Amino acid sequence: MWANRFVRRACAAENPRFSSHTAEDEQNVRGTRNGRACRSRQRDGVAAVEFAVTLPIVTLLVLGAIEIADMVFLRESLATASYEGARVGAKYDSQSSDVIAATMNLLTVRDVKNPTVTVNPADVSTAEKGELVTITVSAPCDDNSVLPLEYLTGQTMTFQATMVRE
Repeated sequence: MWANRFVRRACAAENPRFSSHTAEDEQNVRGTRNGRACRSRQRDGVAAVEFAVTLPIVTLLVLGAIEIADMVFLRESLATASYEGARVGAKYDSQSSDVIAATMNLLTVRDVKNPTVTVNPADVSTAEKGELVTITVSAPCDDNSVLPLEYLTGQTMTFQATMVRE
């Protein structure tokens, strides 16, 4: 407050608008913060309106980001599980039950709900050396969503991995 009065007095000689400084102006300066009028009560209403306008938008963005991150995690879980299943299925002494067990184990650890695992050929033990083994893993997006948002309602995410039998 004292700095503002000092600046006004110092500038009075240089600037004519400061030269008309009166006692009433001095009284007004004392009732201010840093020479500015206290407008905090007037700003409270503006801040509340700004908050009310931006809160739904920010909330929607945050919930959308959570939903997208959850679907990316689901996709990566399906990709990892199908790769691990194909790796087990590519071994020369593997069975289809081993492939499904390895795939389901990884999906259970990652908390994927209602997955479906398909092995091609259906009986991996009959596949010849050099033949392709394909594992397809899918899961519904509705069951694996953290939030009940409707971005991916009714859709199923699928991933497959193929390896050559040893």
